[in-house]
Amino acid sequence: ESLRLNEYLRKDFRFSYFRTKDGIEIDMIVDRPGAPLALIEIKSSKNPASEEIDNLVRLKSEFEPCEAYCFSNDPIPRLDRGVLFVHWQEGLKRIGLS
Repeated sequence: ESLRLNEYLRKDFRFSYFRTKDGIEIDMIVDRPGAPLALIEIKSSKNPASEEIDNLVRLKSEFEPCEAYCFSNDPIPRLDRGVLFVHWQEGLKRIGLS
């Protein structure tokens, strides 16, 4: 959906992911011209646990300045250790893909 919206809206965002040699990863990194990097953990659950963002929290300091998100199916936004948990559709809006 991110790639489709990027092309449709002509945003010129670049998408990548990050994985260390130890297998710690960030699911999606969005490089947005004129805005901080968006680091995104993607979960399909309706209520992702705080522990599910441990790797993102651990790695985000390597990408500062950045914004960190956990996209999921949870309809209730919350902030945990500097990571904003949002429903994936709201998350796309927050990073500029709306």
